[in-house]
Amino acid sequence: MSSFKRHLNKVLIAPFIFHCSLILADDVYRIDLIVFQFLPELNIKEKFENPLVEISETSISISELNYPEIIEPKSINYDLPYKELFQDITISSILSDINQQEEGIDPELIEMSTKQIFFQEDSGVIFPLEGISKNLKKSKNYRLISSKSWFQPVKSKEESNSILIVSENIKGVKIFGEITPYKKRFLHLDLNLYFSEKMNSADGALNLEIKAKKYNKNGLFDEELINIFNAEEEFFKTLYQIKESRKLRSKELHYIDHPKFGVIFQISPLSKN
Repeated sequence: MSSFKRHLNKVLIAPFIFHCSLILADDVYRIDLIVFQFLPELNIKEKFENPLVEISETSISISELNYPEIIEPKSINYDLPYKELFQDITISSILSDINQQEEGIDPELIEMSTKQIFFQEDSGVIFPLEGISKNLKKSKNYRLISSKSWFQPVKSKEESNSILIVSENIKGVKIFGEITPYKKRFLHLDLNLYFSEKMNSADGALNLEIKAKKYNKNGLFDEELINIFNAEEEFFKTLYQIKESRKLRSKELHYIDHPKFGVIFQISPLSKN
């Protein structure tokens, strides 16, 4: 190879290598998150004040990896009269069963699926916490509100990104807020989530729009406006809040609860090829 060709290769390849090194400078992790509602009415004396909703306007929304559109059958309503056939399953037993199943199993190979980008959920792959989700669905004590899994760089607290979480309206309940994963000596996750219920009138209802960012295939962020509530169409009132910070190790399951709702999550490093 001539000296000119060698020089030309360096000129063309060097920017690509530099760009990749910027992407790989921070460790990439998969975030797995489950949010659920407690169904039984708890006899507790504690009174909860309606929280003041505060969400960062620089948070990142999770997008969906698009697949060819298919026609889905009408969903089955699981909430009617067979509820007595559901099991009395506790969160502790659910997590215990999952941990026992994973004992002795080789570490999971954690890879991003084809065409998946950061901050994007791929519903075409098996949800990593599927066993927990199935047990929640079988339990008469809980209702699964949202489950998400995505990849992202996890940086220092000063450079960290807040992730916007917004559930669908599930039986008159919406849970929304943000989580912030970051690294110090250990991994950390800050949670700020709100529980809201649908009401029959506009009295005290919240009209909430959030400015957020969406990651695109070019590695840049587009701005978008997300309507969490539209008080002109549906009336929701925010009643409860989980605000907590948790130190954790990679692939370690964590559970944070409140008398009305709870969160299960884990953070796992991308497997290195």
